[in-house]
Amino acid sequence: MIEAAIVLFTVFTTAIVTGTLSGPGRFGERLFVLMLTSGFIGGAIALLALIAWRL
Repeated sequence: MIEAAIVLFTVFTTAIVTGTLSGPGRFGERLFVLMLTSGFIGGAIALLALIAWRL
């Protein structure tokens, strides 16, 4: 369960930092949403691997 928390924390932190550093306006918002979506997909894949490994 700690691994899941680490993965989700990393996903949110990366998305927020990237969206903030990309600048004001729509570009930052679009990049934020894109990073968050790809992070959720990657996080789900990582969590599935962790769950399968524990079984």
